[in-house]
Amino acid sequence: MLPILAGRDLLVAAKTGSGKTAAFVLPMLQRLIQSQRSQLLILVPTRELAAQVSEVCLKLRGGKLPSIRFARLVGGESANTQSVQLKAGPRLVVATPGRLLDHVREGQLDLKKFDHLVLDEADRMLELGFRDQLDAIRGGFSAKPQTIFLSATLPKQIELMAKVWLKQPLRLDLDEPESAAPEIAQEFIVCGRKERGEVLAKALTTETGQALVFVRTRNNCEIVAERLLKGGVPVRAIHGEMFQKDRNKALAEFRSGKCRILVATALAARGLDIPGVALVCNYDLPEQPQDYIHQIGRTGRSGLSGRAMSFYDPADIEEAPRYAAIAAMVEKGRGG
Repeated sequence: MLPILAGRDLLVAAKTGSGKTAAFVLPMLQRLIQSQRSQLLILVPTRELAAQVSEVCLKLRGGKLPSIRFARLVGGESANTQSVQLKAGPRLVVATPGRLLDHVREGQLDLKKFDHLVLDEADRMLELGFRDQLDAIRGGFSAKPQTIFLSATLPKQIELMAKVWLKQPLRLDLDEPESAAPEIAQEFIVCGRKERGEVLAKALTTETGQALVFVRTRNNCEIVAERLLKGGVPVRAIHGEMFQKDRNKALAEFRSGKCRILVATALAARGLDIPGVALVCNYDLPEQPQDYIHQIGRTGRSGLSGRAMSFYDPADIEEAPRYAAIAAMVEKGRGG
């Protein structure tokens, strides 16, 4: 992006799966090449997204830029290993807010040295309650770095926050933020909670590609995965209360195709980039309509077709308003 190379601040709205990671990493790497003193900090909301962004960074950096040392700072991974990376003087750091501040408070990282900053999935950071940590991070800079906000949606909170963080930003709306990719065929199925396990198992046995099943709670995640396993469906589960090594193993098996079905809570709704996902099933409707777009966006990526199947029960007093809000957003996105 030319605006990044020119040093502009950006406020970018782009749906998940749009290739935005490479779009901002490439010009930022060019900035680091141009100035040997420049350093880049990329903040992300989840460990899974940190892994994905790190993979893109290292792939694009390649082996020909040894001066651009790299560090990934996330919870659930060895703090000692991260300390070793920091002692080497990395110029490119990918981090989640909490673990980043841990290293800052221990004197292992000086935010004053960073002159480039990217907040990826900024709206998700606010949803996960990182506002205080972000404010603390912002207070660590001595001068204002070139800053890029990337977000799947631009709610009022993000726009207000951008006014404080960004200087005369260029706003780019790359996609309609409240509509799903046209390659995704969306289906809503009236189904009570008692019948969902059976309906889901049948759908998964007829689906030949990889499938991602979203549930709202850790308890439901384990229950649904166990029911599928008992029915002979090969499946792995992932939720926020698992050990990081177990989460990494489940994701690795799903990414490699060793495991065809992954049951997940919303933590995997962002940062999980697997082009081969053919079906996304919302076993539970998400709390917010925007989360529906993020979750079904795990399929139909990079121009490929995909299918989204969502269960709901109009008699359920909790699900009825969620479905109404989601249905209205879907209809709006279709131009209805």
